[in-house]
Order: sequence, then C-alpha cells, then structure tokens
Amino acid sequence: MFFLRTILINVAFLTCVSAVSLKFNDPLIAQEGLGWPNSLQVAEGHEALMKLAVTLENQGSCVITTPGGVTFDIDSPPSNRFSRWDETCSVKVTEVRDGDTGRWRLTATGDNTTVRGWTEVHVIEELPPTIAPPIILRDGKSEVKIDLSTEDNSYCLVAKPFSDSALVPGPICSVTLDRTTRAVQGTWDVLLGVPGRMAEVPMRREVVVEAERLDVGYIHDNNKLHLYCNILHTEKNITFCRFQRTSKLFGYNVVDGLSDGKHSYYGKGFLRRECGITIQNPIADDFGSWRCTLGVNMWVDKVIKEQPPMQALISVAPNFRGLLY
Repeated sequence: MFFLRTILINVAFLTCVSAVSLKFNDPLIAQEGLGWPNSLQVAEGHEALMKLAVTLENQGSCVITTPGGVTFDIDSPPSNRFSRWDETCSVKVTEVRDGDTGRWRLTATGDNTTVRGWTEVHVIEELPPTIAPPIILRDGKSEVKIDLSTEDNSYCLVAKPFSDSALVPGPICSVTLDRTTRAVQGTWDVLLGVPGRMAEVPMRREVVVEAERLDVGYIHDNNKLHLYCNILHTEKNITFCRFQRTSKLFGYNVVDGLSDGKHSYYGKGFLRRECGITIQNPIADDFGSWRCTLGVNMWVDKVIKEQPPMQALISVAPNFRGLLY
C-alpha cells in the first residue's frame, strides 16, 4: 500500500509540473515537497499556518485533510477554527490542541490539474511555569559552565547583573564564566526563543556565589563537648587539624581514629573537609577560648601545592548541668 501511494503522489507531482509549467529550481521544494512549512512545531493554544508552496492558476478548490481524516473545502470549513490565510491553497488552524498532531494534507484543483502537499504538525504541550532553584557557584573557580534552562530553545538572551546582554544560540541555554566572582551574584533575566511559540518566554534565575569560609562552633552532648572547624565552599584539602586552648602552651594534633582517652577526632573525616575535637567529661578548664588551625593544600596547575594554614577562634561557654569541677 505504501508503495502504491508513493507512486500516485509522484504522478500527481509530475502532472502538476507539466500542466502549469512550474520550474522547481528551488532545491528546498524539490527536496521537501509542496507543503509549506514541511514541518511545524506549535504550542497548544497557538495558531498553525500552512499552505502550498506554489500557486495553481485558475484554482477551483482547496481541500484540507486533517490528521484525523476529516476532509473539507477551505471555503466551507466544519469549524471556525479553520480558515484561509493566503491566496494560495492554505489553512489557518486556531487554538491548536494535541489532537492536531500529525500530517495535514492540502490539495488544490484547477483546469484538470491537481497539486498536493502536506505539513507535519508537532503540537507541544503547554507546561505550567515552574520556579527554578538557585544556581550555586563557588567563588574563584575558572571556566564555569552554567546551564540556565533545560527547555529546548532556538536561542536565549541572557542579562547578567551589571553586564550587557548576551545572545546565546540553542538548543541549550548556557553560558561559561571565565571566573566566578561576587559580581555575578544576583538575578539573571533570561528570554527564551522556544519552538512553537511566537512570544519569547521570560524566566529569572537567582545566582548565589559562595565564598570559602570556616564554619566553627561547639556542641554540648551530655558528658561530651564537641568543637568543630570545617571548611565550606572550597577546593582545598585538609592535611592536619590542630586545636589549642589559647591559655595553654600546647595543643592537640587531632587525627581521625586516634584518642588519648579524653580527646578524640570529631567530624566526618578530612576528605569531607571537617576538623573537630571531642572532649570526654569536660571540666571548667576546657571552656573558654580555643584556636583551631587547619593545614591545607590544593591543586594548582596540575600540581598539589601547600597553602597558608587557616585559623579561627572558638569561644566555648560552659554547660553548667554537665560541668565537672
């Protein structure tokens, strides 16, 4: 059946060329056929415009066949959703819906000549707007690619804070920053050129740049006192973890898995960039001011290099209910 149908279409095409003396010098018509456009993406609720790519002289009728098999003359449509929009054999479909997906056939007849063409219509579902989560960036990183939207698009126009707009070709709306700084933090306005929609789709993305810092503090836990000194938002790695009471001359070299019976490591490990100490049965002398010191290194130009140690002070208040004297 497919073979027979193909032959009939080709015969009609040749008849058209012979009868009206058309010259198909345009390679697009020769390749894609007489339907214009050959393929159309349209969002639900929008309008679809289709026509034959050539004009038939003395055209007597223009018959439309929908994907559902409904056939009608464009001058007497079955619904006000359909109307002619061009001098050629054409159809405008309003309030496009999911059932309009498929092949639309247009047939023009005049002076014993018939011209046929078709357009493949792809209806895109109208999705409700969504609130995108903030984009979290790490301060100081180089060559950072940011994907602003996962929606398929032909292009997007991106306006960063305190910066000129940039037009980015699709299908993915993304930009690459040479280096992340606090200057790019804020609201980014984006306009998407989305297939199937005439109007650009606006969206906003909040960009947060997190700077490297030490997160320090303490926790009273029954008969234990935990002090912690963790690195947040960093590429650095911990090489050692040291705690010292500022009133003492000596400190504690804290290592995961090591204990002296009273002091031990607290945290999830150096690999998670956490440095902490647990004090069993704390006494009054264990409260007050502590200094934590972290040795760190990081990759620099494919080489691991030591970095200046990081330090912070922790002021620990006593827990009178569990305090031992």
